[in-house]
Amino acid sequence: MKTHRFRLAAALTAAMIVLTALTGCMTGPRKPSSPAESAVTVDGEIRGLFIHATGQDLIIQSPYDAGTVAQSLDQIMSYAAENGINTVFMDVHDAKGSALYTSDYMPTSELMLDEKGKNSGGDIVYEAVRAAKKQNIQVYAVINTTYIAESLGIASEDHPAVYDSSLSYEDGNGALRWNTSKKDSISTLTNIARELCYNYGISGLVLNDDGTDPQTMAKVFSAIDQAVDELGTGKKIGVYTQITPQGLESGNNALNAFSEEGYAPDFLLADLQGTTVSGDYTQLLNDVSAATEGRCDLITVHNMNLISADSGADGKLYADPYEPAYQIYENRGHSIRGTAIEGYSALRSSKYYLMDLMNSLYDSNYDICPYELTVEPGFGSTLQSDTFTTSSAKYFISVISDPDQPLYLNDSEVTRTTKNGLYGQLVSLSYGENEFVFTQGDESVTITITRPEPTSTGDSTISRITQTSMYPSAISAARVGEELTISCVAPSGSTVYASVLGQQVQLKQAVATAKNGIAATYTADLIFDAPIDSNEVKNMGNVTYTLVYGGTTTTYTSSGELYAVGENAQLIMQVTDYMSGVTVDDSSENAGNFLTTLIEGSQDYVDLSKSSTTHFYLQSGGAIRKETVTLLEGKDLSIDTTIGTTDTVKVDKGDEFVIPGAAGTLWHADFADNKLVLDLYNIEDGALPTADGSKFTLASTMTSDGIVQLTVTPKDGVTFWGYDVTYDGEDLVLYCKQKPQISASSDKPLEGISIVIDPGHGGYDPGSLGAAYGYGSTEDEINMAYAVATEQILEGLGADVTLTLYPDQLDDQEEKLVLFDRMKIAKEADADVFISMHHNSVDATADANNVTGLEVYYFTDHSEALAADIAASISASTGRTNRGDFQSYYVVTKMTYCPAVLTEIGYIVNPAEYEDLIQPETIFRTAASFTKSILDVLS
Repeated sequence: MKTHRFRLAAALTAAMIVLTALTGCMTGPRKPSSPAESAVTVDGEIRGLFIHATGQDLIIQSPYDAGTVAQSLDQIMSYAAENGINTVFMDVHDAKGSALYTSDYMPTSELMLDEKGKNSGGDIVYEAVRAAKKQNIQVYAVINTTYIAESLGIASEDHPAVYDSSLSYEDGNGALRWNTSKKDSISTLTNIARELCYNYGISGLVLNDDGTDPQTMAKVFSAIDQAVDELGTGKKIGVYTQITPQGLESGNNALNAFSEEGYAPDFLLADLQGTTVSGDYTQLLNDVSAATEGRCDLITVHNMNLISADSGADGKLYADPYEPAYQIYENRGHSIRGTAIEGYSALRSSKYYLMDLMNSLYDSNYDICPYELTVEPGFGSTLQSDTFTTSSAKYFISVISDPDQPLYLNDSEVTRTTKNGLYGQLVSLSYGENEFVFTQGDESVTITITRPEPTSTGDSTISRITQTSMYPSAISAARVGEELTISCVAPSGSTVYASVLGQQVQLKQAVATAKNGIAATYTADLIFDAPIDSNEVKNMGNVTYTLVYGGTTTTYTSSGELYAVGENAQLIMQVTDYMSGVTVDDSSENAGNFLTTLIEGSQDYVDLSKSSTTHFYLQSGGAIRKETVTLLEGKDLSIDTTIGTTDTVKVDKGDEFVIPGAAGTLWHADFADNKLVLDLYNIEDGALPTADGSKFTLASTMTSDGIVQLTVTPKDGVTFWGYDVTYDGEDLVLYCKQKPQISASSDKPLEGISIVIDPGHGGYDPGSLGAAYGYGSTEDEINMAYAVATEQILEGLGADVTLTLYPDQLDDQEEKLVLFDRMKIAKEADADVFISMHHNSVDATADANNVTGLEVYYFTDHSEALAADIAASISASTGRTNRGDFQSYYVVTKMTYCPAVLTEIGYIVNPAEYEDLIQPETIFRTAASFTKSILDVLS
């Protein structure tokens, strides 16, 4: 009977399909007496999703449970509808090649059999159409016209191509395939297509082309298309095919085969397997668009299964998880019918919430890069001035020109690497006047650079006291009764006096010079005898200097004030800046080697045994810049503190420990390995801090020299995210923040998470002028474009995003947001992540054509992971060189309550990199990379 049934099936005509009674395995829905209409028809843009019914997408367990399958399909269709999907493409055969529907030609899938081995009504295609109709989603059945099963041993023994071996063959990998050179094979495939379109409310079929024999497949597709068309159902036929750069180049692809056979499906589902960062995808899209235009609709397929789990190390094509989103973004501007996502399970399991990003791109009114960057066409220099003087031997000059016409420098044609006509070159300068003439057509621009002859330093003279040389140049202090040295730089051969506390002393020239007027150092030593009490500290004001030179007497006042410290008094400094760093010493080589960062109001004793013109040395260790502090005045000054009992206060993102009486107390912190060690200095007595009812454990000890050490560790299940120390009235408040949690909401994963983005510069500070100065955007505008694009994506994922500067403030010439203001904004927002966005430059004496890539800077240890991730992610998504992540001491990276980084996204002084950096796709890619990195550190 089997032989007869399947041989008969191979020869049945379309009329026989209509008349055949529902028998044997066909115990599903009743066959209609006339062709079934499409349950749903979508006009306009297709937003598709592939569902693999026997893989991870739709789990079907044996024995068949109709209720479980229906529930699963309802969930899939609901997810699709929530994310703008209007079309589902679903496999209709299982891994053995058997039917997941009621068929006259194919064996029933074992997955649809009950415990007795019978089909008691199971039909997955019917259930899929039912579930999709409720969500107004159309369904296409996917038929594999070549592949049957992984091997002959796996294929169902009842499969017609197994029973009749002439209908199939085994390929080089052992897979069983239809032998489409046989008419009976094509007839069977045609009948399968007809019965699906006749019996079910699907919108049509998708015929799968795996590229093994495009010419033969074109003939098979044409036969199936004609047979379905004869039914008169109006149902569409599409072809799914993969197109790679290699396949396109070789000519062995469906596009060429269709052209040769004169066949065109209703639509082509094209899986363009290239990356936008390399340009492969863009080229494939251009070629396929051109080939299909006017012949069939083009729907691009975006394959989640090609995304690498480990940045490409597993060999998968897409190292960047957002590559499918970049492809959808690239589709803009092309005439395509829509998009389809391959891999429902991979899409849902993406930790980067790719569907939510792509869903935003589907919105035609949604602009991921609303802050537009352009380069205006023109011809001219892009330097600040075309005429200037420099002592450098080399200089980087730059112009803009018409990219379609040749450009000449001093009558020699130059080669440009940009599409917008930007050009730059490092030129050598001779002494005297150097002219560089750029010409294009009838236009020319001359850049004149003068390099003066070097002069002997011995001939350089001054006629006044140098302001910054006068002691004290900054706030300073001296102990009464000790020797004090005062000094300044004045013209040699002059007479210099200084008035200190009403006492006038004459300074002596330290070294004789060959002639008068040469800058020389003058010094004088005196015993500092201030009229104050021995326990007192008092501001004695500035030091006045008098210069007698060239017959003229001039008086000067020192920039800094001098404090007198009594014999028994202690000198106390107090931080006046919002934040100030304590370095190990005052040397330039240790300018970034910090012991701790202090906040406004922090106090400590000054160690007067060590002197520095720029720093105070602290009793607790290290040196702090004088310009960031003030000195306390008065008698019997002391900051030794008695602390009260600690109070624990629960806040939204962690806990606060309030230590009474400790306001102004200086502290050193070490935050690493999920633990905070905080040393409080100058503690005289009091209750050791403890924590009650907190998510953190607080242990404290006190040393004999007045240091209370707090050790804070999170309890089980809590990750330490950051900390902050503030002063509130008489109290010190230690804020310990736990790691924020990604929301369970799939479409708003960053809900409740605060992210602060700092677009660098702005207002009257444009930052680097860039390679297109006068014709294109400056650094502050480019920074803003990246910040706004990142804000768009993050807000789409539910984050609370704050910009330190907004576009309407960017051109305000009165606006200047200082670094501390940016930090205050981040603190007020209780930021969970802080990212400062900048673009790099290089000195004009270097060849800007040779500098490229990005750098990321961090200060705190718990920011290192974010910095490294951002550097790697942007590099992977844009192809730009990763120059590395570095620990440095940029002010805005010194926040401790959250990971904070400063990014130099690229070099805008390099004409080629500038051109790339202002492209909307590059901005989008970079913004997505920032988003990916935030999700990485939060996951």
